Amino acid sequence: MRCRGIDLTRGVIYGNFYHRLSVIVLEKGQFIAMEDGFVRNLEELWNKKQLKQILAACQARLETAVDPRRMLVDILEVRSDWRRSRAHLAHHIITEFSDWVASHHPQGKALPCDWELQARAIRLLSSSQGSTMDPFIHMYQLETADRQHLISAVKGLQKKDRYQEAAHLAKKMHLQPYLNFRELCTPLLLQDKLNVVEGYVSNSPELQQELVRLLDSWCHPDFNLGNLLQQYPGLQQVKHERMHPKSLSKFVTRLLDTYKIDSELCPNVKQYRALGAMKFLFYQKYGEKAMDDENWNDHISVAVGNNPWLQEQLVMMLCSYRDVTAAARWARRLKMPHDRLPSAVLWILSNQRQEDGEEEESAMAYSSREDCYQLPVPLDQVIFIDNLADLEMHLPAMLQPGCTLGVDMEWRPSFGVLSQPRVALVQVARRDRVLLLDLPRLSEEEEEESGRQPGQRRLARATNVEPRAHDETAQLQASCSGRCEAKNSVAEEGRLLGLMRRLFSSGDVLKLGYDVGGDIQYLLTSYPMLKPALQQSSRVLDIAVLQKQVERLLSAQPVAGGSGAEVARGATATRTTEERGLSLLVLQTLGKALDKRQQLSEWERRPLTTAQLLYAASDAYCLLEVYDGLLQKAKAAKLSVNLEKCMVGKKVQKPRHSDPAPDDERLWKKIGTEVPATLPAANLTRPPESCSREPMSVRNFAVVCDSMLQGLGRYLRCLGVDVHILENIEEHRKAAEIARAERRVILTCGLPYQTLRSQVGEDCCYFVDCKEKAKDQAKAVLRHFNVQVTPSDIFSRCKVCNGNRYMKISGADMARVAVTRRELLRATAGQDDPEPGYGVVLGDDLADEAQGCVEPGGVRWSPTVAPTQDFAGKSWRGVVALPGPEKTMSRASESWSSRTPRYYPACFVDNQELDANTASFADGTALLAEAIPPGVLETVQLFYCCVTCGKVFWEGSHFSRILSQFADVLSTESDTSTFYES
Repeated sequence: MRCRGIDLTRGVIYGNFYHRLSVIVLEKGQFIAMEDGFVRNLEELWNKKQLKQILAACQARLETAVDPRRMLVDILEVRSDWRRSRAHLAHHIITEFSDWVASHHPQGKALPCDWELQARAIRLLSSSQGSTMDPFIHMYQLETADRQHLISAVKGLQKKDRYQEAAHLAKKMHLQPYLNFRELCTPLLLQDKLNVVEGYVSNSPELQQELVRLLDSWCHPDFNLGNLLQQYPGLQQVKHERMHPKSLSKFVTRLLDTYKIDSELCPNVKQYRALGAMKFLFYQKYGEKAMDDENWNDHISVAVGNNPWLQEQLVMMLCSYRDVTAAARWARRLKMPHDRLPSAVLWILSNQRQEDGEEEESAMAYSSREDCYQLPVPLDQVIFIDNLADLEMHLPAMLQPGCTLGVDMEWRPSFGVLSQPRVALVQVARRDRVLLLDLPRLSEEEEEESGRQPGQRRLARATNVEPRAHDETAQLQASCSGRCEAKNSVAEEGRLLGLMRRLFSSGDVLKLGYDVGGDIQYLLTSYPMLKPALQQSSRVLDIAVLQKQVERLLSAQPVAGGSGAEVARGATATRTTEERGLSLLVLQTLGKALDKRQQLSEWERRPLTTAQLLYAASDAYCLLEVYDGLLQKAKAAKLSVNLEKCMVGKKVQKPRHSDPAPDDERLWKKIGTEVPATLPAANLTRPPESCSREPMSVRNFAVVCDSMLQGLGRYLRCLGVDVHILENIEEHRKAAEIARAERRVILTCGLPYQTLRSQVGEDCCYFVDCKEKAKDQAKAVLRHFNVQVTPSDIFSRCKVCNGNRYMKISGADMARVAVTRRELLRATAGQDDPEPGYGVVLGDDLADEAQGCVEPGGVRWSPTVAPTQDFAGKSWRGVVALPGPEKTMSRASESWSSRTPRYYPACFVDNQELDANTASFADGTALLAEAIPPGVLETVQLFYCCVTCGKVFWEGSHFSRILSQFADVLSTESDTSTFYES
């Protein structure tokens, strides 16, 4: 087809470029007329949902077109709906054109694309849907397009608040050096699109550092999010909760590790982490009273450092704990200016006698607590080893065949700072002595020797053996005879590695540890050079697993005077809530708990204090006595204990079709051993259908969900479970505090599991598989604890606030309450009538009912449905009538179907708790009726109002969906048998 000197089929230009542009404009109407039949045919097929016919029509049209790219641009320039979403007709046309071009003109044989056509494609690209960007880039070869046109397209996307598409296009075209990073990426960070920003900076170390600086600036104490948002007035879906310093610091920490960036680049994050460490230290000293003054002062000095702002916070926090004397003492020690001190501190400083020199605090002499576990070995048998010569002298004598050793490790607490501390001490205890290995110093000596020649290393070894006593040398020669026959490569390994290999891989020596799997993993992280030794770990027994096995066997055997579990715990049960972890086990087994005052001390300080030496030795030695006590308890009850199941590295039979290995399991595979039984990864297999727990009503089951499991928490609330969900800004230790105070079970995942389990016990902490969807997680929790859920429990709790008290209000009365609420809002705030569905909590849920709301874990919610009694589809026969504002409310008579499930009596409250004049409940909670759309008020006959938060619900399809989704875990009130039994 030719028209006025232009070969439209081949795009051959006759005449100059300006003449061609004028001709294109003149012929646009004729082109539209020619293509109108083709487009109308596609639209008819689209309306009929005949996708195959659309693809066939496109392919037939493409076969007759010599330049399909130009034809596509011509079509798209006169279409208006192609920019909306991928479900529209134009998206399918673009996809088909792109596939056809790629198949007929593969890479390396593509037809050249002139710059005028590229310019038209770029203009279309700036207003296209993000999903069509990649096909456009490849089809029109935009990698070779003019850079200024591409930069203009990116800036055009920014002006339209389409920052994600702008970042994607800039990354594809490698335009990052020519764009303002903060202008483009700040809106994406505010919208929590971190993956887009990480992709944008993935190949640029400069931009990676700039990203860290930007996030660090948002952690400054004076940062104002409101001022930043004013720069982006049209920005939607801003995630305010993600802008909290706690969330930002976690993200920065991950970026530092991923990009290998120095932490000095983010001083504000370090300052925020240090402030968090200070808060924890204050809680330990003034709340738990678990730290002595010496250790507390050491850690506070490290946390505060030379930061003036942190020094000021320290003084203010001491004053808030009403320890003004300590605040004055620290102010003098830190030489703080008086204009930064509170008046109470100034008064104490002015009235204290000034000394010529700096006042030094007298160190309190350490005194052991008689009510705590006492180390049975004399202090002179606690041997501190800080050089390889002494290690070669003493360690082989400990590794005699048939020996049992207690192994423990200590490291300086990190308190959330950016740099992770290394293992500072390894304790190895035998019946008559305890060795304390200064691993930092030993590793340094090993690295110094690694630079020597092999002959020099052997000479150093021979020299070290010379001064030993005759009997110790004989023991060493006997124990080393096997190594002398090893390969030359083993003989040439470092002394420290060789000795640690013998310690952990010896099959003749039983090593005891408590949660030893985590200790070994941390040891590997601290000293990667020990990986060969840890790969061959053998006969390492976890006391925590042995304790669980013994208690399970004892609880299965009824004993006169109480259950087996009660007898196993004995008279110390009244004190168990005060102790946790190993200290609790020592208390239950030996009658006295460990003295944990030195647990959080500075373990890298040299020399160690006497208190630290005693604590470290006791921590390892008590494992020997606990091991004996557990075996004696099992023997007295005539129980058969399987020690092989308690070994770290014991292979676990896995199902044939298992899920991918969890993160903790992959970590263990890196060092060549199986998953230790103490790690939650070993317990991720589903519990058997026949559950050994007694059936429990959902009304008696209460949990606290970690902030990472909010989707699971909302699902459990829908099923009637009492769920406390941690906020994103709350620390993990808050879960343990709530669990102990309110007798709840902790639901968590990831690394916090180990810490929380040690604080509340095995039975009160459940590890959730984060790879499952929230619905499947909820089912797993119900099965594990054998919780009975009936249809009457569904929606008996508010998904928003966890309340379980509702009020029923008829549609007509709710309409009057809505009018009252809007009038009150206008009178108090002076604002217009709020648009339905905006400005209150219910507004988000209205959109969720139409399109669904994606929660963490990929769960879709339609939360504007109510706790309903008509799950079988029957209508209500009684409502609560709300009379006029001047009348007293009274409940109308109600009659219920015998087949309708009942809620427990506390579910529905008396309607007299609602004040019709203020549209609020007795406690002042406002009824959020103004958020209900007028259409809903006209059609819905009955509303349910949460008395706790004022949320309004009504019946919908969500109830039947929950019934069908959880049909396999629902029970009936008439049938008392558990549904977990197959």
